[in-house]
Amino acid sequence: EFGKRFELGITVKVNGVERLTGNLQDLPRSPAEAITSAAESCMLRAGDLLALGPVVLSEDYPELEAGDEVQLAIERLGTLSLKISL
Repeated sequence: EFGKRFELGITVKVNGVERLTGNLQDLPRSPAEAITSAAESCMLRAGDLLALGPVVLSEDYPELEAGDEVQLAIERLGTLSLKISL
């Protein structure tokens, strides 16, 4: 259990359309466990980003394409915005 410090809402939007909402405490492992796991398989450097949540693909939510704009917002932390380029 992560405890109350990880009770932060998450919202993911693609091209302005909400695709996913959730909570950090619902992730399958803690951020520390995810970082440890990633560091065992590759070198992590300052500024690296790790995706910790599930990837959901369905007819309602197709795969991302070049030019798509993705926003990941975490309550009280801020929003990360990026444009997909392939």
